[in-house]
Amino acid sequence: MRVSISTRPRALITGSGCNEKVMRGTTKMKKGVTTNDKVAIMGGSYGGYATLAGVAFTPTVYAAAVAYVPPSNLITLLDAIPPYWEAGRRQLYARMADPTTPAGRALLIAESPLTRAQDIVTPLLVVQGKNDPRVNIRESNQIVAAVRDHGKPVEYLVAPDEGHGFQRPINNLAMVTAMEAFYAHYLGGRQQTEVPTDVAERLAVLRVDPKTVSGAVTLDGALKSMGSNPRK
Repeated sequence: MRVSISTRPRALITGSGCNEKVMRGTTKMKKGVTTNDKVAIMGGSYGGYATLAGVAFTPTVYAAAVAYVPPSNLITLLDAIPPYWEAGRRQLYARMADPTTPAGRALLIAESPLTRAQDIVTPLLVVQGKNDPRVNIRESNQIVAAVRDHGKPVEYLVAPDEGHGFQRPINNLAMVTAMEAFYAHYLGGRQQTEVPTDVAERLAVLRVDPKTVSGAVTLDGALKSMGSNPRK
């Protein structure tokens, strides 16, 4: 059975507020639908943030997680907004918090999953487009490196020819092939082990060894004047 929980709000809910919304749906699923050890969470973009928030703020709830083009650090997310998105930047400051104020910066840091990365114990698969203009690849790099450094299981896929969400069929096929194997490993259930050669070859291109990922980031965009450390 496939159960979907919407995480697209009218106003952007972050941190514990976002997680509480997802948890309401998760609790309902556990009542007669599945068992605690068979619940996974997946989302893309804001849903990717919700996924990371779920495993960071409620680390014992999910048995597996797939975060697709996910924001992990709200400070670096806002820093990466290009100048030609000025209207969008102002909108995000209003909907999330203003990082140029002490209170806003503190809130964004507190509600960033990266801040609680040491609490993540759920096996995590992160999927990213290398050329993503909305959620820069450093968002995924940071969380992959942090989870790796805390000794928890993490897998990473990066498509060199994609942006914010995969458009090419071969990349989507490779991604869902990896997801199926990931879920089968951590949740149990069936898995199609025979994969077309072109899909298997593409998946090999997308796979990134987490050991090679650097999570080091400096503010070099819209928030550069605030200093070099995005976590303080």
